[in-house]
Amino acid sequence: MVKEAKELSAREAEKIVLKPGEIVQVKPIIRKRPFFKEGHDGEFMFTGTTKTYQLPYDMSTHSYVRIFEDPDVQEAFEVLLNKPKGSLNIYDWKNKFWRSYSVEVTKEGKELDLGIPGHVLEYFVLKANKKRIAEDWASRHKPGLEFALVNDAQVREDDNKRADIYENAMDLFFKVRKKTSDMYNILRLLDKKPLKENRDNAKWLKTELLKIIEQKDKTPKSTTKTVHDFIRVVEDPKFDTKVLIYDAMDKNEIKLRSGMFILTSTDAPMGKSLTQAADYIDNLENHEEKVILQQRIKDK
Repeated sequence: MVKEAKELSAREAEKIVLKPGEIVQVKPIIRKRPFFKEGHDGEFMFTGTTKTYQLPYDMSTHSYVRIFEDPDVQEAFEVLLNKPKGSLNIYDWKNKFWRSYSVEVTKEGKELDLGIPGHVLEYFVLKANKKRIAEDWASRHKPGLEFALVNDAQVREDDNKRADIYENAMDLFFKVRKKTSDMYNILRLLDKKPLKENRDNAKWLKTELLKIIEQKDKTPKSTTKTVHDFIRVVEDPKFDTKVLIYDAMDKNEIKLRSGMFILTSTDAPMGKSLTQAADYIDNLENHEEKVILQQRIKDK
């Protein structure tokens, strides 16, 4: 005789689904729009409007997007939401529950308490809307995303990482600020093109570097230099060689031709990027050329 499957108790269902004390923020991803000034009510959404999200239907599997890891999770939700067994079946496209179920989010976003069954289900559905909802704050730059799911632990981790990065940048800044030539060359390698008349202007150089350090985040298409760029340049093992290349370009000992760095004296191609040109100069086979280059720059 086949035994009937045991139904989950409310307590068992809670253990499967709920995460008491865990909070997830549904944060709006606000991007600059050409027709709205920063802070304008319509910059992201107008006050009083909402975005609506339903569980997406996947035509390739002929089912709603799979949000339950196993049947026990589905059953646990049915128990906690007081729904008949099988009513949250994702494989029935005519399922009345999923056809009518939706999550509404205002322009301010919302807070989800994962100790509440209804909030957990909303979290699962929002997570399934990958084309419109970022799974975390770090993934928010992809086009088309409207909100990001951010939990407290993630916020703390991001804050700690930012603090470590900023601390590292300031340690580097206090080292390089001792020499105006170092600060000037860092700005050159950051493509800031500082005027030569500012080469010895310590106050101006410090201010410009601090502006960059204060820039914490950058979107993929942004050309704004940030704290990450500052650290990358200062810690670059090719720093001195790249400065040498810039000095050589100022003296016309190296030139750019059709996107290629060219050694003027021999017409030798050095590479299509500053890093490739630095690798060329640091190659032991080209040591003699490097010494000659350094001497010519000194003599001019």
